[in-house]
Amino acid sequence: MAPRQVAELRLRVVGEQLVEAGGPPPRGRATRLLGLLAAFADEEVLTDDLVEVLWAGEAPPRDPSRVVASLVSRLRAALGRESIAGGPRSYRLVTGPEITVDLAAARLLLSSAESAAEHLGWRDVFGSATKVIELLSGGEALAHEPPAGLVQEVRREAAGMLRRARELVWTSALHLGKRASALDAVTAALARDPLNEAAVRAGMVAHAQLGRSADALRSYEQLRTALADQLGADPSKATNALHLSLLRGEPVSASQLESSGDGVLAETGLDVAVLELLGNAAVLGQTFDPHQLGELAAISTGDLLRLLQSAHAAGLVVPSGARFGFVDSNLQLACYHALPEPIRAMQHRRAAELPGNPPVEQARHWSASGQDAAAARAWAAAAAQVGDRPDVAEALLSEAIAAAQRAGDVRLAAQLLVRRCAVRVDLDRFDDAWADGNAGLERARRVGDGELEAQALEALAWAALNAREADATLELAHRARELAESAAAAPERIAGAMLLVGRVRHWDGDLDGAQAAYDEALASRPGPRHRAIERAFRGALLEHRDQFASARRMLDGAARSCAQTGQFRPLLQSLFFAAMARGNAGDLAGGLRLVAQGRDLLDERGVDYYRPGLDVVASWLWRELGELRRADELAHRALDACRAKGRVRELEQELHALLALAECRLATGGGQAEAAALLAQAQERLKGENTFAARAELRVLDVASRVHPETAEGLLVTAVKAGSPKYEALALHRLGRTGEAVAVAESIGADLLLSQLDAGPAGRSAAERIGQRLPRALRAGWLRHGAGAESVRTAS
Repeated sequence: MAPRQVAELRLRVVGEQLVEAGGPPPRGRATRLLGLLAAFADEEVLTDDLVEVLWAGEAPPRDPSRVVASLVSRLRAALGRESIAGGPRSYRLVTGPEITVDLAAARLLLSSAESAAEHLGWRDVFGSATKVIELLSGGEALAHEPPAGLVQEVRREAAGMLRRARELVWTSALHLGKRASALDAVTAALARDPLNEAAVRAGMVAHAQLGRSADALRSYEQLRTALADQLGADPSKATNALHLSLLRGEPVSASQLESSGDGVLAETGLDVAVLELLGNAAVLGQTFDPHQLGELAAISTGDLLRLLQSAHAAGLVVPSGARFGFVDSNLQLACYHALPEPIRAMQHRRAAELPGNPPVEQARHWSASGQDAAAARAWAAAAAQVGDRPDVAEALLSEAIAAAQRAGDVRLAAQLLVRRCAVRVDLDRFDDAWADGNAGLERARRVGDGELEAQALEALAWAALNAREADATLELAHRARELAESAAAAPERIAGAMLLVGRVRHWDGDLDGAQAAYDEALASRPGPRHRAIERAFRGALLEHRDQFASARRMLDGAARSCAQTGQFRPLLQSLFFAAMARGNAGDLAGGLRLVAQGRDLLDERGVDYYRPGLDVVASWLWRELGELRRADELAHRALDACRAKGRVRELEQELHALLALAECRLATGGGQAEAAALLAQAQERLKGENTFAARAELRVLDVASRVHPETAEGLLVTAVKAGSPKYEALALHRLGRTGEAVAVAESIGADLLLSQLDAGPAGRSAAERIGQRLPRALRAGWLRHGAGAESVRTAS
């Protein structure tokens, strides 16, 4: 019988399945032998090496060479006589059109990609390297073999090829503007090796180009922490240079992935004076101010101009507005390292003291000169200037803390840890914030600084407050106040403590107690930060008292103050409650505008808290405008987001999302059963832990009185007890006491409520005011479908 000839055999060394197409060869050791030969396709493999793997962990046969020869014969019979060459000392799998191997194909593609990269053919690089990744990402090479001899060699080669292919993919992707593809390759590389600095740099560039500077800075911080913890090392100069560019707000590019500049200066042929000047310029950075360069180099204006003209004529520096810049980062690094290290350190010290240098530049120079305490203070000053950008502030404070710790300044490190605690609260990272606060508290106690200890306790209390831990908040706030009363800056700490106490009282439904606490905080004459928070908290309180006009004025001022003082979370809260106050007062478009501002802030900072709450408010506003489909989509989105996280805050927002969905069902006129089911879920959620529980109960009773009209009396009793005119008016209306309801609604200036309670003159006037506030694009839809426009439609 003629030996069987396989028309096409595709072999996969990487992954579980060896034979991808062409039919199975003989089983057992013959298949294992084929895998080993395929791993070294078209290369001779010694029989002794094959035996070592095929009988690893067990006694080999008396004549292993003869057994291997027998296995080869079986393979030749199955695949064709010409498929395997050699014997008996070595064998070779012969590839070609009939037999292909993934690993061999990957070798050719990788070689092609690397050759294309040398000529900057980025499209070819991306295509070939992507195919290499597809071939090698299916699992481990020779997955079923023991880690012996040849197997380890193959696995090392496959892993190395995959690593090189991923680097080629992210490099070419960034040159081609394919940032998502670059991030995919970076993520895969870091999953295998979190300390891969080239991957981290590529990820930083991709994130920055996508406008996600927070993610770029966070990647650097994770790398720096991991290097310090695992290796006791710092990131490379190339990575630090890229990080500094991000902190300066400079644009970054794929060219910054490279870090070598060897030989660049040797090829210029410029005289020593020009090269010395460029060394000083490199100390200042990728771009530099000519006046500062003249001061640093201590040369006359005439000499400076002459030397800069020579450097420009040689194509080494180019104008960049009122500054000059090196043509690329490699040249700058080469010029920088051409200066002897002692001179570099001296010039960095002088550069730090040059007039006009922003804090980030001062910090960089102090750090490079070894003046860590001065660097820490400069980093801290830079963090104080970033406003409501907690992502950037965290990165700058991390630099400051590291410098303070290197300097051995315990008090300064404590102050900075307390500041970073507050920033990490704004980033919704409570575990990290708690760790910082406790570390700052321990250091404050170590140096015996009572004021600093009170600050640390207050920072921990804010972390507890925003994590919805009421008991811990109160305990820490009281401890902070006790310490503050004997400290030099007692008013600030007393203000902070009473704001915390007032917020918890507000949560518990004690609105009078909350107001008293806010009054005490204000009486202590707080600074701008605590004054901004007091306005934000008092505005929320006014909104919950249904004093919508006063709430709107207070919250508008709070938003401005919070933005000016960098209070990110209170700023979001101000926008949230202000949107509700405007909506209740009948300014639906104004409410939507504030919701959009809040979403933009969340997008800019890369955080998600408050997003479900903003979506619920937007759902309500669009429902009032008659856009039921959009309202329903937003409520669903809020509910999905809440359930994805499931923390205390999201569970509170879940209750309101369920009620928003129920109201959408009721608004359609035919969803009574669905609304009842959603209401039941919200009622069950009300039994759990909730902040602003009294207000949540009113919302539940409000929807319940629409699903089950007989419960309206319960809503009235609860509304009167809670002091809520809005819900009192709703209850009265549902009990048929519309005249009383209108009187209550008029007393609080609730145009939205009035437009829906009364079909008479008062309701029609309120509806007309609502319509006048709407832009034309929204007014038409509201007139057709808005619940509050009924009186206007009837009159027309």
